[in-house]
Amino acid sequence: MLLALSVPISALGGSLLTRSKQGQSLLAQESQKPLHHIVLFDLKESTSAKDKAKIVTAGETLLSEIPGVVDVQLGDKARENREVHIKNYDLALYIEFESNADLDVYSPHEKHQEFIKIVSPMLEEDGVKVIDFYGG
Repeated sequence: MLLALSVPISALGGSLLTRSKQGQSLLAQESQKPLHHIVLFDLKESTSAKDKAKIVTAGETLLSEIPGVVDVQLGDKARENREVHIKNYDLALYIEFESNADLDVYSPHEKHQEFIKIVSPMLEEDGVKVIDFYGG
């Protein structure tokens, strides 16, 4: 037997609506925090040490010139000896943005596109993984 209940929202004491508004408020607060952008690059085996150095120099130089970018770090994988380490990458890029909105400026920016043109020929197929998160 199927029983249908109809309960007016007002009978719930507004708790669902309050939670929804709080969730939206939390998202708005989060979007004002700095955004941390991590990119893992899996390079082709044929990529030379000189080419790798070119990627690092270009990334640090070009990407730091984009509005909203607070910090740029780009370098070799430091460790992979623990089971929990991600192993299938060669270089990692870290960028701190002032806010989430700055990532929207960064992505199409000409300096970012120029960097993509430099690094793309040296990447394995599916050689880019990205993580974005909020932090203080």
